[in-house]
Amino acid sequence: MWNNIVHFIISINWIKIIEIIIPVVVSIVSIFYARMIEKQKIIDEEIRQQKVKIYGEFTQLVFEEVIGRNGKNMNMDKIKKFFPKFFEKLIFWGADSVVKQFSIYMSAIYNIDDTNYNNNPEETMLKLENLLYAIRRDTGHKNKNLEQKDLLRLFIKDIDKRDKN
Repeated sequence: MWNNIVHFIISINWIKIIEIIIPVVVSIVSIFYARMIEKQKIIDEEIRQQKVKIYGEFTQLVFEEVIGRNGKNMNMDKIKKFFPKFFEKLIFWGADSVVKQFSIYMSAIYNIDDTNYNNNPEETMLKLENLLYAIRRDTGHKNKNLEQKDLLRLFIKDIDKRDKN
């Protein structure tokens, strides 16, 4: 009996079996890998949509209250109500680079009160621009051909004249 079993095992064409099994295994692995990649893309897009939403809330506040008013007569109550909720979202959804740049920006404006906007508004605006660049990178932009002050030129018309003074 053992002889028959050994003879049968030796007589099997293992190369043919391997030629059949390998493509099947590769196909199955490929299908699972493709599904895993597709699922990750869906998750990444959902996360990106959340980031775009919270980053949009921040940029809207900045453009309405800071830039739109040139740092004067800002609605400090609105700003003070906004930031605690925003910080909670930023900690959860924000990329490390955005959280870091936001921290740097907030350090620059901590001395804001109802009558005083910061002693060095140009430096503060550069920190804001760095934050905006970080937000753009986190939402998929490369910022490849953008340089310092390119974003600031969008809303500060005399930014280049200020450098010369």
